Amino acid sequence: MKIKFLFLCCILGITFSAIAQPRYSPEIRAKNEVSWMKDSLALPQDKLDKISKISLDYNQNMDKASELPGKVKAQQKLMKKKDATIKALLSKTQYQKYCKKEKMIRDREKVIYKGNRQPY
Repeated sequence: MKIKFLFLCCILGITFSAIAQPRYSPEIRAKNEVSWMKDSLALPQDKLDKISKISLDYNQNMDKASELPGKVKAQQKLMKKKDATIKALLSKTQYQKYCKKEKMIRDREKVIYKGNRQPY
């Protein structure tokens, strides 16, 4: 009996650990985005500082919006606002690179989470 219980606990532990996705803090997500932009877009420090603030604010608000009943619309509104603000800071070529990267990330997230979303 103890062996069956232990086996069941192990199976449940493995199952839940496989489903769990790491959730990074808004600060880490903003830092990663700014790091990518620094390396890929060759932005001056003053623009990186502005983008860092924008990204941190965006990620904090996205976390808050994820807890709201109408979270999809709220998150889409935040994405559009962030993209418009970033567009004002970047050149046309830089913004195109930024959009390409954002699209790749958003498409990848749809694939990763497809079928794993729980209705609320």
